[in-house]
Amino acid sequence: MTPVLAVAWVAALCATIAVIDYRTMIIPNWLNLTLGLSGLTFSSLLPSMSPFDSALGAVLGGLLTAGVRAAHLYIRDVEGLGLGDVKLAMAAGTWTGFEDMPPFLFIGAVLGFLFALSRIDDQRSSTGSKIPFGPSLAASLLVVVSFRLVSGAPLLQQISF
Repeated sequence: MTPVLAVAWVAALCATIAVIDYRTMIIPNWLNLTLGLSGLTFSSLLPSMSPFDSALGAVLGGLLTAGVRAAHLYIRDVEGLGLGDVKLAMAAGTWTGFEDMPPFLFIGAVLGFLFALSRIDDQRSSTGSKIPFGPSLAASLLVVVSFRLVSGAPLLQQISF
């Protein structure tokens, strides 16, 4: 699989996930499964990432987002992150691997925050005060995967301070 085809594949899946989650506040399991399985397959074709790194990224993504979900539910007594978002982070981990999971989550959180800020005065929202997080995670995944495919190295290795 060439990098261009891989980016196109991820872009198509991310766009589909973003649109569906934005409209319905649901990320279908079949999309998360497709994203996860294709990430595992992709990892075996890329020299800079192994299937083990891919699986480790999935575990890390799932554990971190499940932990945030549980903490928010415990502290606020309301669900702040849906299970679809947790599964999306887990599936995305197969594409980001272990090393790119922190930038993926950080970029997704920043995009989600900016999206929430843009909707503060939006009274026409059909979801009330709920904000879909899937579009932010999908955009973040596309950014991180594109950088990794172009450079062949994790995102944090490409940034010098």
